[in-house]
Amino acid sequence: MDIGDPRIRNAAIQALKNAIESRHGNIENMAKHCVVETLHPLTVTDDAVLDLWCRILPIAAPFLANRAEIDILFVSLK
Repeated sequence: MDIGDPRIRNAAIQALKNAIESRHGNIENMAKHCVVETLHPLTVTDDAVLDLWCRILPIAAPFLANRAEIDILFVSLK
């Protein structure tokens, strides 16, 4: 789904940043719901999403159980 409005996109990015910094365990829930696999293809769209990816990835890594997402980590090393 392409919303098209940059304000909505920026708000979504900020919301995800806030969620990963929350002390309520949101990053674990996000990892369980494939946040890495969902965000990875979007990293080529712009620097804001890439910055979000770089912020989420190290924090979400301990909670990854999906083999496809773990593979994305290794692909990202290339």
